[in-house]
Amino acid sequence: MNKGHQLKAGDFCEGDLGDGGILIDIADPSLPAALRAMANTYEPPARFVVKQGEGEYDLFSEDGEELDLVWDCN
Repeated sequence: MNKGHQLKAGDFCEGDLGDGGILIDIADPSLPAALRAMANTYEPPARFVVKQGEGEYDLFSEDGEELDLVWDCN
């Protein structure tokens, strides 16, 4: 999947979209509330996350731009 591609939850990302993993919609209630709240502070807002480890997430915009890697977010 390339940057600029319209993403959707459940897509598998690899290459320029991190180390691989399943995109999770930021509205998913299983994600930490602090992470979901943080998503709207980015421009453009984060729409998807990929869980990289315990409390570690890659944030992506709707068009696949990697916005940030956050940690200690449980």
